[in-house]
Amino acid sequence: MDWYLRRHDPSDLADDPRTGRPARAERVAESVIGDALERDPREEGFLTTTWTVPLLATYLSRRTGQTVSERTLRRRLHELRYRWKRPRYVYTGQELNLAQKKGRLFAD
Repeated sequence: MDWYLRRHDPSDLADDPRTGRPARAERVAESVIGDALERDPREEGFLTTTWTVPLLATYLSRRTGQTVSERTLRRRLHELRYRWKRPRYVYTGQELNLAQKKGRLFAD
């Protein structure tokens, strides 16, 4: 501003070149996310059988040392075409009173 007041040249008001907003963290690599999703969370010390976004964000922060927000992680998973589906539970054995629970009085 001082240069402009002395010389009255409009080019003195122009901003200096900038590199832009500094990155807070590098993008988490697709391979790191893919490797994590292929593993069982229990193998990584968590007490659950499925990944959630908060759990995955915690794991990635530990693994990479970069803090990843849940919102950013959701956006990144969407870009990578990952979809979340509720797990389906399957009985491993025949339950004794299953026919009765299904509405039949006698087992087939």
